[in-house]
Amino acid sequence: MNGRFKYRAWHKPTKRMFDVWDFTPEYVFEDDEVNGVGVTPTNPAMMEDCILLQSTGLRDKNGQLIFEGDIINAYVEYINSVTECKNALVMYSDSNASLDICTADGDSHEFSLFEPSEEGIEVVGNIFEQPELVSAILKRWWDQQYKEEK
Repeated sequence: MNGRFKYRAWHKPTKRMFDVWDFTPEYVFEDDEVNGVGVTPTNPAMMEDCILLQSTGLRDKNGQLIFEGDIINAYVEYINSVTECKNALVMYSDSNASLDICTADGDSHEFSLFEPSEEGIEVVGNIFEQPELVSAILKRWWDQQYKEEK
């Protein structure tokens, strides 16, 4: 399985990220060794306490799945040129129903339009655990999209 329909969740009360096994409109179940309810304080977690983050289905140069909310460094080829995207944020775009790479200067590009160059893409963190890596512009975009809607 390529990971396209995998999710992880940020549990707001405990400030903890976990892989999602399943979810309902009311609960989010953690993917763990036991797959049992009550194994951790966040299993099951209330949906209202979580922010669900979808996988892009792509892996970085180290084999790590890339998720919404990840901060990435990438060398990407776009229209016959190679561009460095440093500390870019992966975000969902309502306008084209896709995951986008949002750069520090406020540009947004559909993730699927980019082809990783030989250097590829590397996940360097995420917006929850390393917020200092992204620009103020990206933090505002994230807060507008995810605090109001989720």
